Amino acid sequence: MVESPTYVTYEEALRHFGQELSELRAQRGAPSFDRMRARGLKVVGDAASACSKGTMSKVFAGGQFISLDKLIWLVRAVMSWDEYGEECAPPGRRDEELTPWRARWQSLNILRTQARRHPAPPSPRPSEPRPVSFRCGDVLTGHDGPVVSLAFSPDGGRLVTASGDGAVRLWNLATHRVISEIRISDRAALSVALSVAFSPDGDRVVFGNREGLVLMWDTAAPPPALVPFKGHEATVWAVSFSPDGRLLATAGDDSGVRLWDVATGTQIGEPLTGPAGSIWALAISPDGRLLATGGEDTAVRLWNLTTRAEAVILPAGHTASVHALAFSPDGTLLATAGKDGTLRFWDVATRTRSGEPLTGHAGSVYALAFSPDGALLVTAGKDGTLRFWDATGRTPIGDPVTGHTGPVWAVAFSPGGRRLVTGGEDTNVRLWEEGTSVRPGETDASVALGEEPTTRLRYEDSPARPRKPDTPDSTPSPQPPAPLPLAVRAMLHRRLHAGHPLKLGGLLHDTDVHTVAFAADVLAIGSDDGAVQLWDPILRTLRRGPLPTHENAVLSMAFSPDGVILATGGADGTVRLRNTATGDLIGAPLVDHGGDITFVAYSPKGTLLAGGGRDGTVWLWDTVTGDPANGPSGRRTRSVHAVAFSPDGRYLAIGDAGRAPWLWDTVGRSWIDVPLAGISADSLALAFSPDGRLLATGDIAGAVRLWDATTGEPIGIPLADHSGAVPAVAFSPDGRTLATGDTDGTLRLWDAATGGQLGAPVPHDGAVASLAFSLDSSVLAVATKERVTLYA
Repeated sequence: MVESPTYVTYEEALRHFGQELSELRAQRGAPSFDRMRARGLKVVGDAASACSKGTMSKVFAGGQFISLDKLIWLVRAVMSWDEYGEECAPPGRRDEELTPWRARWQSLNILRTQARRHPAPPSPRPSEPRPVSFRCGDVLTGHDGPVVSLAFSPDGGRLVTASGDGAVRLWNLATHRVISEIRISDRAALSVALSVAFSPDGDRVVFGNREGLVLMWDTAAPPPALVPFKGHEATVWAVSFSPDGRLLATAGDDSGVRLWDVATGTQIGEPLTGPAGSIWALAISPDGRLLATGGEDTAVRLWNLTTRAEAVILPAGHTASVHALAFSPDGTLLATAGKDGTLRFWDVATRTRSGEPLTGHAGSVYALAFSPDGALLVTAGKDGTLRFWDATGRTPIGDPVTGHTGPVWAVAFSPGGRRLVTGGEDTNVRLWEEGTSVRPGETDASVALGEEPTTRLRYEDSPARPRKPDTPDSTPSPQPPAPLPLAVRAMLHRRLHAGHPLKLGGLLHDTDVHTVAFAADVLAIGSDDGAVQLWDPILRTLRRGPLPTHENAVLSMAFSPDGVILATGGADGTVRLRNTATGDLIGAPLVDHGGDITFVAYSPKGTLLAGGGRDGTVWLWDTVTGDPANGPSGRRTRSVHAVAFSPDGRYLAIGDAGRAPWLWDTVGRSWIDVPLAGISADSLALAFSPDGRLLATGDIAGAVRLWDATTGEPIGIPLADHSGAVPAVAFSPDGRTLATGDTDGTLRLWDAATGGQLGAPVPHDGAVASLAFSLDSSVLAVATKERVTLYA
């Protein structure tokens, strides 16, 4: 409960808040509203802030907002029972246990204020799909070559176009005149800009050309106000800004996707590689977390921009090259189209195809775009037509629309959604206005006529024409809720990494918990009954489960880098894969070994999955094909207690009984003899630091050691010994903190840079079986016996 969910309405956030309170109530014995009120008046007092039974009912149902004083009274009343349902003293009004509740209330109150100022427009009824019809209006002329790319400015008042004549033009849509023009050189054939994009703030335009140049144009400055992004060695076909404007993604004929820091113009890390051949289309999801690419090799790929790992190749895809793709405005769908003439939709959460391929164009599809409300999708292609589709029903709307005299290369909706712009082989830029209604399943012959009205269109998306507050185009774009106050976030983060963790609460379990694992927005718990549970770590509510997975205990778990797949190893000797979005198991077990699978781990890019058994066997699987990969061989380990990949994915460390960890080179397919001296006891746990410099180990004798991961030399003396064996070690993803847990139930936190202990040991009721940090390093999950405790 550290941060609010991203991109939610006030109503959704209020419901989440009610669920959060309900979870707290369930953890404290589920007292009735009558008991809560009576208990609160007795131990908290403050009758003026006390909640009535009716108010409590509405608040816990997520239907009523209350003042901060009433919330604190209510939470203190609920916390006057402990986690076993026994009466206890409530926290004091200024107790730090209440800080997250205050922060959550502040975030909710900001959303409430925003909702009052900008009420959301009523959603259209499913039975009445949005009426659609576009008539061709004015034509912007002046280019001497095909118009291959275009984009609206965020305010809708300007348009940027790129043509085969080598010019990039900026147009004023109120006057239909060129504001400014850029030409890189007189060699038009080489300097053609093939893809253009406006920055989210509307101040800059980025384009890439045939010479491999990526240039950023400051449109407010006199031309040529250009900043180069140097790195590509061949034609650049696609460019895209992240939603916050801080990141730029580019791709082309040199096969890799390059990521750039917009502020500095420098490349971020190495190119994302994987596709064979040219990349012709890319898009970043509305939340900025995913990158989709398509190109010559026919595959559609999703990349996780947080981990920079290739997420997945979408299955059962196109049969020819992919020319265009786009995320829906809410990020739930990905639409793709290409040379095979089909339009395909994909469910982003499950990485599966949504519906059957749609056909209609006679030949390749070169461009597509979602309307801002996500209800409509338009495609354009080689046959010179536009086709409109109901994005919800996956059905065509009306007849094909004509206007251009050759292939249509580019299409875009205005930010208000009431206008459309297209560019084609005929050198023209055509502007289309939404007019007479056409409903899904109906046709209107006038749509296909391409008539040009005698009166000039009104460009209400332009800042030159003031917009009325009550018009559909004036509705503000949905904004994410404001982040928690900086002081609150700083305080919460400082506590954990300063060795004074704040206990957020516990997740009770019916049987012993053996393993925990974090993805971006889910916490997985594996237990003695062979089941897996998926929890919301913010609301601390159960999302899915228990999900029967193994016949015996779940001993180990690992999320794929994109969080889509959860791999589990069990005491029944099997390794299973589960889709976290649907909760379904994927295929048959990767292995049915007959002995305990003590550990599983994904490589950083998600291309390999490793597993280790109690009998000393180590496996590697190719995650794309599911087939075994060439794994460790030639040396027999006694018993695998832990496995971990180095951050670059090259080395696999294997914790063995009675000796130092083994290191396997996954590229050279050979053992690396790194003499980690001084280990004579079983290596029960190990972890690489995020920068790859350190390897931490915990052993059966209670020693925790830090090693130079390159040389194998010990760094300093062993960290202060635990009183019991150490089966769990974990670095925080930011590399600042090392957490260790022992069989005597003690959690210790260490400064990863100095090796100094942070704060006092944190005692638990039972052996620490597993540790996991959230991806943002702000929360630590500790598994002990029948409980998982969360700390911030």
